[in-house]
Amino acid sequence: MKWLKRLALQVFGREGRAELISLGLADFKPGERTDERQAIGTPPLEPREHISHPHNAPGPFYSENEGCIACGAPNAAAPELMAWYEEPCGTNDYTHCIFRRQPETADEVERAIRAMDVSCVENLRYRGSDPAILERLRALGKGHLCDAVEH
Repeated sequence: MKWLKRLALQVFGREGRAELISLGLADFKPGERTDERQAIGTPPLEPREHISHPHNAPGPFYSENEGCIACGAPNAAAPELMAWYEEPCGTNDYTHCIFRRQPETADEVERAIRAMDVSCVENLRYRGSDPAILERLRALGKGHLCDAVEH
């Protein structure tokens, strides 16, 4: 692997300063602290509006509009709460998971939280203010999916 490092140093012309070799994907500058930059694939630093899919059941748990990739994980975790929205074009394509109804019992709330936890693209959100639910989601590392939590 030393040959690869030497080649990279020759190509980038930074002999003796290997820590500065970069493909330029994040546009870092020498001396800049990396914790001041936003990594590729991280949520935006500025707040954005989260819009509920129009076919969610009214309530605090919702699926964000145009956020689902139809992985099926949330539907499997809470089949009594989740449903598929089908495009009205007649293709019978399941295009988006939605909350068919809101949880009514503590067990159902736990299943809704589990659905949020397994969502591969994190498009399920909670806009309520129940302290126990907010704390449970924070404990799972899902506080960023709560509309009431400041980041």
